[in-house]
Amino acid sequence: MNRRNRTMSFVWVLLVLAAHMWGRGFGPVAWVLLGLQFLVYPHVAYFVAVRSKNQMRTEFGNMLLDGLMFGIWMAALRFPLWPSYTLFICAAINMTVFRGAAGALLAAAVIACGTLLGAAVFGVHTEPATGPLTTSLSIATLSLYLLVVAKDAYARSLMLFQTRQQLRAKMEEVLALQQRLQEQSTQDPLTGLFNRRYLVEAMERELSRCARAGLPLSILLVDIDHFKRINDAFGHQSGDAVIVHLAQLLRQHARAGDVVCRYGGEEFLLLCPEMPQAAALERAQQYRTSLAAQPLQVGDASIPMTLSAGVATFPEHGDSAEALIRSADEALYRAKGLGRNRVELAGLSG
Repeated sequence: MNRRNRTMSFVWVLLVLAAHMWGRGFGPVAWVLLGLQFLVYPHVAYFVAVRSKNQMRTEFGNMLLDGLMFGIWMAALRFPLWPSYTLFICAAINMTVFRGAAGALLAAAVIACGTLLGAAVFGVHTEPATGPLTTSLSIATLSLYLLVVAKDAYARSLMLFQTRQQLRAKMEEVLALQQRLQEQSTQDPLTGLFNRRYLVEAMERELSRCARAGLPLSILLVDIDHFKRINDAFGHQSGDAVIVHLAQLLRQHARAGDVVCRYGGEEFLLLCPEMPQAAALERAQQYRTSLAAQPLQVGDASIPMTLSAGVATFPEHGDSAEALIRSADEALYRAKGLGRNRVELAGLSG
């Protein structure tokens, strides 16, 4: 990923150094080395890195070599101010992009080693002055290099932002899926009411709360009368419509704290915390009369409906979920036996 920046910046630096070397008596060997360093070397570094098993580590080694060679060139050219500054800044910025502040310090150390090595070979000479062309090319090279780095930083920031947006969207999809799965695990797919799995958790929780506070809790076990006849006479789709209709009726008249569940088939259970026995009986009678008062229209068919219900209250009819449900079920069975379309209270004989 560093090939383009290295290739372009090395060409710009070559122009800077060539402008400085021109007319200063450098022989053909120096010019050949200049060409090899800034025209051939970038491609060799790329091919070495791209074939490496650890490309990032190899490329980091290439950048260290860049800094070392830059230091040697600074000493060989007798430390001209603008070319030396250009070489140092380019190497420092490149290392900083990869390793942060530690990279900048490492770049300075490597360049210093290069200058010491160059000074040992070529001697310590300083000629900081540069001509107008070299100075102008140095400034232009620094400006272009900084703009390229800034452009790459913007592109990476934009890519990171887009990646984060995509991850956020994926996370929202996952959370929505988890919520749907949670709902599916606790809701009846036909009616949208809670199912028996949720009822078990809610009933234990509400019973414990009401027991601690000394409050009543009532349950209503409701069953559609002659549901099999409805299915046989009008079809299963009409039977489903009847179930959905009753579910809507139960939910419509439930309080905010009540839990309405499809208990199984055509049976429903209402968990009513803090509701005394008399209010529970009144509620069950309200459901019964409301359902019987208006037949359900399904297409051209008018389907008459009635329900039977058994009511049980904590603590009179049981002090556990199992005991309360058993008491309500016995009351419901008695309501069926007494002719249906009626409400019976647990513990009564008729």
